Amino acid sequence: MKDLPRVYQNEIDHKINNDQEIFSSSDKNVSKIKNISTRDVDLLLNNRNHISKMKVKVYLKNGSVLDKYLISRDNSYVIFMDNTKILIKDISEIKEV
Repeated sequence: MKDLPRVYQNEIDHKINNDQEIFSSSDKNVSKIKNISTRDVDLLLNNRNHISKMKVKVYLKNGSVLDKYLISRDNSYVIFMDNTKILIKDISEIKEV
């Protein structure tokens, strides 16, 4: 064992904050997305709880709040069960209810 070489080890001289903003929870009210993008909508739609429709609360940038059933996403729109389409850039926050 004495014939093994020494291993170089860097000193850690700063605070490590790995994955401080990423978490998982079984509480449905915790899963919310702010300043959403098309990728964020895809992540919400690929949730295990989502089969065909998902009840969401949509906060628009003009201040209105909508309770809708989210079905899918198409290019830059979010599609809901009542055949309405809302531009993703007009949504400030969306969360599962």
